[in-house]
Amino acid sequence: MLLGYICRGLLAGDQQVDEVVLAMADFADAIGFCLERTFVEDAVGTPTAFGALVESLGEAGGDAVLLPGLLHMVVLGPQDDIKRLFEWVTGTRVLVL
Repeated sequence: MLLGYICRGLLAGDQQVDEVVLAMADFADAIGFCLERTFVEDAVGTPTAFGALVESLGEAGGDAVLLPGLLHMVVLGPQDDIKRLFEWVTGTRVLVL
């Protein structure tokens, strides 16, 4: 299972969010996955979509999380080794477009 995660505030509106979701789905298909769901964070200060993503990983045991870029993980704090930390804590690979 592949789940997506996007911070809306890093993109230029709903149209770009839709374009990125489509690009992520195409990428997932190209590497043999199906993008099951993309969580879109509306407010970085209250990362409810991120919490739902982590909860879904725990419940369904996802194989990977797909991001448009590592910057979309800003909800976790400073970017120093954020990918490695997330993978270690969740046991899930992080893929980046």
